[in-house]
Amino acid sequence: MFSQHCLPMQQHNRLPCRPNRTPIIVSAAVTQQRSERRKRAITAPVQQPAIDPEVLQRAQEADSAFQVHTVQWYPGHIAKAERQLKEQLKMVDVVFEIRDARIPQSTCHPQVPLWVGSKPRLVIVNRADQISRADRAAWDKHFTQQAVAAQKAAADKAEAAARRKAAAAAAAEQQQQQLGQLSPSSSSDSSSVQQPTEDPHGPPPVLPHQVFWTDGKTGAGIHAVRRAALKLSDYINTKRGRRGLAPRPIRACVIGFPNIGKSALINRLLGRRVVESAARPGVTRVLR
Repeated sequence: MFSQHCLPMQQHNRLPCRPNRTPIIVSAAVTQQRSERRKRAITAPVQQPAIDPEVLQRAQEADSAFQVHTVQWYPGHIAKAERQLKEQLKMVDVVFEIRDARIPQSTCHPQVPLWVGSKPRLVIVNRADQISRADRAAWDKHFTQQAVAAQKAAADKAEAAARRKAAAAAAAEQQQQQLGQLSPSSSSDSSSVQQPTEDPHGPPPVLPHQVFWTDGKTGAGIHAVRRAALKLSDYINTKRGRRGLAPRPIRACVIGFPNIGKSALINRLLGRRVVESAARPGVTRVLR
């Protein structure tokens, strides 16, 4: 039951007051005084308690004792080797990337394609004798799929570049025709010249995603790598001759993870012992 001062909620859109209590009427002056006191309380500066200097010094010493120091996770010698490798890659014509047949994906640095760029890169999977034929067949299938995907991506990129070039040429020709600075004969000549043409040197004989399986101990697979290198030499010297440069021996760089058989493959490719190689890690520690 509501009191006589309140009516049911169905009759008024307001909350009912308490039973047997009259509503309190607050004047505007009281409301203004309360708001002013609230504003003064908010804007008044907070007085910080005084801190003993000795206590403050002890707290700072405790904080410094538990301070976390930043640790450089990328060792300096690896960064130095990376800089040296980038400098060497600028002066070579072909890159031999050596991987381990037991872990081909783990022995592939993700930045190698960026470092090498458009230069021919021969992927040599060493220690092929330490895996089964089924594993090698599975990896061959994987590398073939990668090759198909790389070829499709390169073709799409070339096609997109040709379309952009043709669109830019058409826009420029239309603009010149609107300005009245191009005759019909010169327009046909320019359109024939701006058609995309193939590389006069032809594609390289060895694709960047081609994979060779080798065994540094017995020399298995070395002849295929040597033949591919000779084909690349002819291709590079043909390009140099068309630019008026004299032929020269190609410059190659062998890269790969430590203890992967780089020195043994270099000796096998050259047919003589030019670098020290042994069945223990850490024989070659500097850039040669």
